[in-house]
Amino acid sequence: MPVLATSVFILILMIKVEDVSTLVLPPENVTVSCHNFQTRAYWNYSKHPLPPNFILHFVTESENKTVIETTELHYDLTHLMRASSFSSRYSVEVRAVEGAETSRHVSSPIITFNILKMADVKCTLDFPPVQLSPDDMGIAVSFRNPFYYYKELAESNLFDRVFHYKVFTENTSDMMSSPTTHKCTMESTCGVVLPSSRGPYCVQLNGSIMDGRIQFNKTAIICTQDHHAHESYLFILLGVLLAVFIIVSLVIIVMVYQVKAWKTNPSILPKTLASLIANPNERRIMQFPEERVEHIAIEDDQSQTEEVEMIEVERPCCIAEDQNAQFGRLLEEDEEEDEEDECPPSGYGHAHCLDM
Repeated sequence: MPVLATSVFILILMIKVEDVSTLVLPPENVTVSCHNFQTRAYWNYSKHPLPPNFILHFVTESENKTVIETTELHYDLTHLMRASSFSSRYSVEVRAVEGAETSRHVSSPIITFNILKMADVKCTLDFPPVQLSPDDMGIAVSFRNPFYYYKELAESNLFDRVFHYKVFTENTSDMMSSPTTHKCTMESTCGVVLPSSRGPYCVQLNGSIMDGRIQFNKTAIICTQDHHAHESYLFILLGVLLAVFIIVSLVIIVMVYQVKAWKTNPSILPKTLASLIANPNERRIMQFPEERVEHIAIEDDQSQTEEVEMIEVERPCCIAEDQNAQFGRLLEEDEEEDEEDECPPSGYGHAHCLDM
């Protein structure tokens, strides 16, 4: 009997060792993360470079399981969350598969959106963007209704669609005041008008649905501009613009006065510029002096002095002379030539006229 018992024990031990040697390694570090309704599962696997396939079991609080197969080391669970109740608890079981062999499963931490239930990870939602705008009665606080802002909530079968939210205000101190509670039902845009006083106005909001089961994160502190400071900046800007206008006007007045002074007293200007300003209609600004007619006495071999009349040469002026003046000068030159043609009788002591 002892020998038979020993043999059976050895046989069973050999079978166990064989089972262990053929066991598929399970995945490691199975985790679940959530940001708003975006939920993902992650895990690691030590066998590389060719990891096996994986089978996921999405487990709800009612122990319903959804089987998913993947070759990746992560999986997006968002579409599965939409099909389930957001007030339930969830977890993921992951197994590794190699051929016909399967590893043991590894479970993720339990997650939920319901803060009233026990879970390892409690997911929350971001508050919709908030806008502040001035109103006749104060400051208007407005934001999108979460049941319109989040598609997952719009497509859910939640029976309670009332959004409860709180508004914390800050005015003259750094501490937020006690919140005021409000609710939003079927409106696409939620909001409230708060009375405001002097200075900047700051608010902070949070909220919940399903009687506080699903929470929305508190927003950052949102402030309006200081209207009085804005008015002071506006006055400063107007003052600067007025000063610039006055300076430009003074410069223009001084320039006009100087021009008038130059016209009445050209001596303070250069001669050319003074002449131009004093006589703007004069066409001749600058003219070279003319060479007048000269008479040169020439003594020939017969000791006779002959008077030669040089042709009058004029240098061109900078500006053309008037045509009437030129015509008058030509008439005078013709008359002088006629007088010279009538020479007196030749005699001693008189010069002979030379025909040109």
